[in-house]
Amino acid sequence: MTTAIDAPPEAFDWDDVQAVRSLPATYGSLNAAARALGKARSFVQHRYKAAGGHPVVGIATAQTEQGAYYEGPAQTPPEAWDTLIRNSEAARIEEGPNWQPFSNEVDVAEVRRRYLAMTDREEYALKVSVTLTERDYYTVIDAGDVHLGPPEIAYRKWLALLAWTGEQPDTGLVLNGDLLNIATKSAPGLGPATDRLTYDEAWALMEDDLRPLAEAGKIHALLDGNHENRIARDTGVQLSPIADLCRALRVPYCGYESFIRWLLTWQGQERIYTGYHNHGSTNANTNGAVHMAIERLAQRNRADYTVMAHTHRRFAENLTWRECERQTGRLLTQSAPMVASGSYQKLMHGTYSADKGMQPADLGAGTIWLYGDRQAVHART
Repeated sequence: MTTAIDAPPEAFDWDDVQAVRSLPATYGSLNAAARALGKARSFVQHRYKAAGGHPVVGIATAQTEQGAYYEGPAQTPPEAWDTLIRNSEAARIEEGPNWQPFSNEVDVAEVRRRYLAMTDREEYALKVSVTLTERDYYTVIDAGDVHLGPPEIAYRKWLALLAWTGEQPDTGLVLNGDLLNIATKSAPGLGPATDRLTYDEAWALMEDDLRPLAEAGKIHALLDGNHENRIARDTGVQLSPIADLCRALRVPYCGYESFIRWLLTWQGQERIYTGYHNHGSTNANTNGAVHMAIERLAQRNRADYTVMAHTHRRFAENLTWRECERQTGRLLTQSAPMVASGSYQKLMHGTYSADKGMQPADLGAGTIWLYGDRQAVHART
């Protein structure tokens, strides 16, 4: 009588799933089955896997459906292996909630839910609460365009502003972007050749300069400028040095523009003011064009005052308009300050601004006064 082991190769039925799954038990291993049946090892392994077999190495222990344990060599019975696989950590991961099969299908309902949540959100101004302690007005110092990195920075003057702000009561700071120069390869002029501080050095210096004021609660907001945005623009990575500064200093980060809602308390009485801050994006290089740019911002973003940086100009001027009082019909003339917040970058021989024939910056910052004893906003530079 011919047994399965000494049966000729052509007598084996490869379509018999149970027989294929029993190959390791019948021949001792898949390699031995391949030799005995005259087939390539890869062919036997492929048919065995297709039949639902589970190749094993070494000694295996598994609990069968009936609760009995099987312990033996590599040719573990299929029913024991089914249980072993189900109980294995790998199987639990593959079959668990974190495992997703590949699919080209889009879950449109989930996409819609996420997009509705994204597009239905409402905007709110940054709220800043201050209590006057010695004066009847609060001084908001608006500075920007420090451009830390190249050698033409009025760095000593910048440090003097920070020291003065720290000494003054009822005084705080809003920084309107371009605190760092960040001359990337795509920057105009000579690009990285203009900076004398590395990125890490400039960032660490700015962080150390601002920390005392931040810890004293005197820094109310930081904005991005177009120079900080160069990193995201050139790399496609959402990375902002200003956001990193805000995290390190634990102060509000406002992106490129922001409304601020001031809640000012004086002798137990609260007054509310609104301000609009924007780094600016104009290419204006004449005084008239700069005035037009900040006036457009003020007209389109109504607030008690408007601040713009970017142009390295420094001035304060009132925007005026007429309006009709709803209750009485009386015609009123109203006004709101517009402030260009200056710069701390000097024009010197060999700099980009000198090479391009630009106007020298009026070094310094802008100042806004919010009054506690009356509803009034004044500005100056």
